[in-house]
Amino acid sequence: MVRIETEIDASPEDVRTVFFDWESLPEYHTKAIKYIETVPSGSPPSSLQKGAMLRAGFPGTTLAATVVHNTPTEFRWIGSSFFGAFKGEHYFGFKESMRTPGGTTFVHGEVNMGWLRFLFKPGWPLHKTQKGMFAQYSEDLKRRVESLKKHRKDSEVPGLVH
Repeated sequence: MVRIETEIDASPEDVRTVFFDWESLPEYHTKAIKYIETVPSGSPPSSLQKGAMLRAGFPGTTLAATVVHNTPTEFRWIGSSFFGAFKGEHYFGFKESMRTPGGTTFVHGEVNMGWLRFLFKPGWPLHKTQKGMFAQYSEDLKRRVESLKKHRKDSEVPGLVH
């Protein structure tokens, strides 16, 4: 199991909005998650219901996933690749921060369930790799959200005509 918590200086709603803008993902993150898309395409990600299908690309693999939970505070899917060898419940949380006033504690993790799950236990080869990938994505999302927030704030100069 891997779990990363990242403080983001923006509201949970703003973080969730940027998170679900999957088309823009390559603009700010290219390492761990290559893409996420709905199957069939066209469904707005933020309104996906339990049972909706996704496809996600990661280094070296693509997986099919099924949404199991989608609320304003959490998004979860169960995905599998390589005939169930790598299967897991991947989750993202958008909690009001107790440390950053008006901010978000973004939670990113996975419960590994595949028949090779032992490789993801602390001390095993893939645990450190997976943890690093999740931390990188979380930091990239943080930078993106905070950059967009700053850009929005900078453009709200009194008297400036938009």
